[in-house]
Amino acid sequence: MDRKRMEDAQKTLSWAIESLKLSIRCMVINYKDNKYKAQFFTWGNRLVRGVGFSIPEEWIRDTNPMKNDIRDELRSLLRELEEEARKREEVKTD
Repeated sequence: MDRKRMEDAQKTLSWAIESLKLSIRCMVINYKDNKYKAQFFTWGNRLVRGVGFSIPEEWIRDTNPMKNDIRDELRSLLRELEEEARKREEVKTD
């Protein structure tokens, strides 16, 4: 059952990232205690912040691709990660 939850969360996060037109990728790596652990990467395969993020289940559940709606907290987190990823890529090219 956790595998199915992780797959659904992966689809939802990927949809949210695509909808926000961000240049990061994510991978859901675990589900425990009503939280998903996800890692975020730049398109150059650099890990953003080095460790996985705990994302509350309700952020995923309240993000609904069918209604084109992304939970505000998740939107903020993804945009923050995008900014960090952009900075990492700029440092890499300097």
